[in-house]
Amino acid sequence: MIRRYVEGTDLEDVQALHARAHPTWPKREAAWWWSHPTLVLELDGVVVGSTSMAVSLPATPQLAEWGDAVLYGHGVSVDPEHRGQGYGLELAEARHLAGTALGAKLFVGMTWKANRAMRAIFDKQGLQRWGQIVVTGAYPHNDPPADGLLYIGRL
Repeated sequence: MIRRYVEGTDLEDVQALHARAHPTWPKREAAWWWSHPTLVLELDGVVVGSTSMAVSLPATPQLAEWGDAVLYGHGVSVDPEHRGQGYGLELAEARHLAGTALGAKLFVGMTWKANRAMRAIFDKQGLQRWGQIVVTGAYPHNDPPADGLLYIGRL
């Protein structure tokens, strides 16, 4: 079952999931999860996946041509023991529905070039590869810098 993150109830479970799914990433503060709308995937009462997002004004004139509100994806996390079962795509699709409900008309997301699973999800969603970036200090766990791929698509 995919549902909205519940402040005060889901914090420990989501942070534990994040640590298992991305062991080299820094811990996100409690405010992250409620300030960026977050969805959680629960199986038998256990949180095994999550995704966060932000809906805001377009960040560039190029994006403004697509519409007034943009859904920015902030990752899809699936517990390593539950990967390969389609849960990442399920979470990504739920994120798109939530963004559309918040008024977004365009999705913008990024993944590491080496992240084949997320690239496959973006491809299954029909998103276009929009460009490549080198990610440096914005992500402290990214040392040395790594190639990131931008994706874009209408919702």
